[in-house]
Amino acid sequence: MHTNGARTSPAPGEQEPSPPEALRHLQQQIEAFQAYFTHFVRAKVDGFLLSSRQLVLWTALGVMGLLALAGLIITAMVLLLGGLQPDSGCSSAGGCGSARWE
Repeated sequence: MHTNGARTSPAPGEQEPSPPEALRHLQQQIEAFQAYFTHFVRAKVDGFLLSSRQLVLWTALGVMGLLALAGLIITAMVLLLGGLQPDSGCSSAGGCGSARWE
């Protein structure tokens, strides 16, 4: 049975490869392994870079969301407190608090 081109022993009618042929075959297998390993490492690095980019994107989106929420809360508080304060007396006719604080 052949597995990925590797043989444990020659078939009954075959002759063992000569040492230069065996060495050349070994070099080809090593080159194939190096290519596979390089491809594997690059894929892992790309996956890590993609994950880090997504993390940065979601972090920036979260910060922007928190800033928008803070602006909404501050605006609501200003409007609420501005509406709850008693009339300050600033009108076009009477001036600002002319009779109230004297």
